[in-house]
Amino acid sequence: MLVTGACGRLGSAVASRLAAAGHKVIATDMQSDSANLSKFHENVQYFTADLRSASDVAKLPWSSIKSVVHLAAFPGPSSYPPPNVSLEAIKRAKIGLEDVDQRELLLGNVSSAWNVLESSARHGVKRVVFSSSAFSYGYSHAETAFIPRYLPIDEDHPQLPHETYGLSKVVGELSASLLSRCGGKSSRTTEFVSLLFTNIVKRELFDTLPWKISGEDEEILPTMLMWAYTHEDDVIDAHIKALSCELPKDTNGHLRLIIAADDTRYDETTQSLLEKHYTSDNSTLDDIELKSILDVNPFASVLSNAQAKKVLDWSPKSWRNLKGGDQKTTPRPGEIYWHADESLGDLYIPRLELESKEILSNAFVSFQTHGQLNAERSNAILLLTSFDATHNDVLYHIGPKKTLDTNKYYVIVVNHLGNGQSFSPIHAPPVGEKRFPSRVGCADQSFIISCVLDALDVQYVQLAYGYSMGAVHALHLAAIYPSRVRRVAAVCGATRARSVNQVFLSSLQHCIYAARGWNDELRWFEGAASDQKAALRAFARIYAGWGVSAEFYEGEEYLGGQDDYIDLEDFSKRSYEKGFENADINNLMAQISTWKGADLSSVDGLGELGNMESSLDQIEATVLWMPCTTDKYFRSYEIEQDHNCMKRAGKTSIFAPIESSWGHRAGDPSRPGQEKELQYIKESINSLLELPV
Repeated sequence: MLVTGACGRLGSAVASRLAAAGHKVIATDMQSDSANLSKFHENVQYFTADLRSASDVAKLPWSSIKSVVHLAAFPGPSSYPPPNVSLEAIKRAKIGLEDVDQRELLLGNVSSAWNVLESSARHGVKRVVFSSSAFSYGYSHAETAFIPRYLPIDEDHPQLPHETYGLSKVVGELSASLLSRCGGKSSRTTEFVSLLFTNIVKRELFDTLPWKISGEDEEILPTMLMWAYTHEDDVIDAHIKALSCELPKDTNGHLRLIIAADDTRYDETTQSLLEKHYTSDNSTLDDIELKSILDVNPFASVLSNAQAKKVLDWSPKSWRNLKGGDQKTTPRPGEIYWHADESLGDLYIPRLELESKEILSNAFVSFQTHGQLNAERSNAILLLTSFDATHNDVLYHIGPKKTLDTNKYYVIVVNHLGNGQSFSPIHAPPVGEKRFPSRVGCADQSFIISCVLDALDVQYVQLAYGYSMGAVHALHLAAIYPSRVRRVAAVCGATRARSVNQVFLSSLQHCIYAARGWNDELRWFEGAASDQKAALRAFARIYAGWGVSAEFYEGEEYLGGQDDYIDLEDFSKRSYEKGFENADINNLMAQISTWKGADLSSVDGLGELGNMESSLDQIEATVLWMPCTTDKYFRSYEIEQDHNCMKRAGKTSIFAPIESSWGHRAGDPSRPGQEKELQYIKESINSLLELPV
């Protein structure tokens, strides 16, 4: 199976699901950074290819490809409006518009779709799933410019694109239709399924629904197609099902399916939304034929998913079902909500008093499990995420015969609060009861982690593994809950953020304080998308000066290699700027606050306050300290001091520094050229797990 766009969020999820089901997957994307390989299962073979290039597409191993999921595309819509659209409409957009030229978006998507679809037909691929978009019906930057012929819109409704992203998807679908009929029915070998899905709501943002319409000063409703939505997991599920579903007999080789939830994003009837949307032109509303679905479901989506439900045997989620609606109530405290990907769960935490005495309300922690928990429930390992990383970023360590071997262990990856996957500023307004607190401490994170273990009925773990900020959390967990942790692996991380670390973190904070869009009173970034992108580029450049060592730069170790960086500027852009380009500034600031406040000796109940030796004395686990010798902010000699404290107290402590010029990045060896570091960490962890405790 070929999956294109495999380094993107959807593509990597589809590739991983297929591989986990036992399929051999060929994954391709434009990116050459093999860090993306870490997202994939061992059954995935990766190829770097620019699908706009017919020669690149021709080099793919077509002889072994039996089915294709074509997800690769420039996302849209573009932030550059078509003619006659006001800039004010762009500013009002309810979703992040893409910083890509309209022409580049159109030509890139059309050429890549044609190259992949045509090659699939030419090589006799059995099934092609084309990732299209419901925006092809008429997403419009100008909110009321799109007027449907009837509602709900179904597959027979004419596609009336108002911008080039939607147009590019229409051309892709027409290409599939052409290829399915050009040789006649008798010679047809390839079947096409186009999935026209709505704007996706990421699983970590699903809790932010419904959208609100303000009171007296009513905001302008977005273009009608934005009222519809689909949960991320439902879109992934639809792509998987579309690979094997039986096509209706009258399909003629190309089936189009709308993928959308049953309802809208708003807690108002669809009729009310329509009346508000067309308030300045009642005759327009009179011209729209409203089908009987609104009589059955007053909150019905403007898009009909009836065909997809029938053909795919598919049932989408609704935010109403997860918020005390008719079908399902809010999860109880301690109850896990499992996603469509049954390894991914959310634990609901209704109320928690933090170290700062602030109250965290209606929060959740997201985690993922790998492998099987044994009957004694004694083979669990914790992997705790690092700064701005999620469970997807650590997969290169997890699997059969990898650093954390799932043939032996049940691995639980816990996303820390603030990382965008667990409860974070993106889920909360800057003011009010649900606002994200000013600081979530390491002790708070430890309590959350222990709640996950309780919910999974795991009393203790064989290892708490963490890199960087994850190492900080692993050490805190072992000190605060000593009976729950048998071993700790602290990779490029320590018990606290010392002075040089504080300077580094302050420079990142002040970069954001100086950015256009920072509200100092609310301590919240509220700038436009362009302001955020500019701030993130500056943020990334600061990181570039700290993340690797001076030796790494002086030796020009970034040049050449698999990533093919041509110079220092290219490395800074593609390795650092690209790494933060999709980050959320408020999430970053929350995580910096946690990191900056880290200090095991300041946690109540861990011996004498301010005395690190007495705090470390609370740890019963065997601790493996693995700093990098050239790390600039979690410095090796400072970590060795903590190791010596434990040794003096008679604790089992191992100091095994990583000799590398990669600096702090040595502890995250997912990149080309870090094979030595990865092997050393793997061997050290294996040795640690073999030690009796």
